[in-house]
Amino acid sequence: MHQKMLTSIRTPQQLPLQTFVMLPSEWRRILLVPGGEGMTTIAAAAAVLQQEFGAEGMKLQKILYYAQAAALVQRGLPLFSEEFQAWRHGPVNRDIWDGQVMPAPLPAADVELLRATWAKYGHLTAYELSDLSHEDAPWKDTRGDLPAGANCDRIISQEAMQAFYLGRELAKGPDGKWVHVPPTAAQWARAKAQLVIHRQARQGTLRGVDRRTFIDQQVIATQRLEGLAVSLPGMHG
Repeated sequence: MHQKMLTSIRTPQQLPLQTFVMLPSEWRRILLVPGGEGMTTIAAAAAVLQQEFGAEGMKLQKILYYAQAAALVQRGLPLFSEEFQAWRHGPVNRDIWDGQVMPAPLPAADVELLRATWAKYGHLTAYELSDLSHEDAPWKDTRGDLPAGANCDRIISQEAMQAFYLGRELAKGPDGKWVHVPPTAAQWARAKAQLVIHRQARQGTLRGVDRRTFIDQQVIATQRLEGLAVSLPGMHG
């Protein structure tokens, strides 16, 4: 019965993210890559970051977490199926904590996403990354009212990650600490539109449609849906 259900779904974009993340990890692998072969695992992603940038320990954990966030907001799907827990020093994946790093071939797009994530966050120290994650709602909300130093194995939901990081940029706050700055209404609408465009492109439904025109259409539709004033000037970068 399970196999019949999976084979009836041609692409994970047919599933809402909320449904996709509730599937067992082995199901997600089958959906993300035909035959379940070749999907990026967190162990393989960690190996790339170790080999190319020397990432280790807490810094490796946080870069992996932000790479996962990037995939969720850019693609609408996770980079890998493994989850992060809201530990006291920030998001942590148990497998990587246990040393399960294993080199394996990765899709070129996934390697580029990892490199882009390092380019964005790699200049921060491990403790700066930890402090940054502590300011982010997904980690804080998952821990709830737990004391600052308390152990916690609660899973940070991918829905919360996608909702929080969509459209946000990394910047220094007034106190000199790094934070993820909330987007303006226009920035959020553009990020949301780009996410829709990526999904459409994966489904092959952008054929014959000018990409810039489609972006404008999606931005306007998103702004109207959210009750925002429609604004397009300066949105093409």
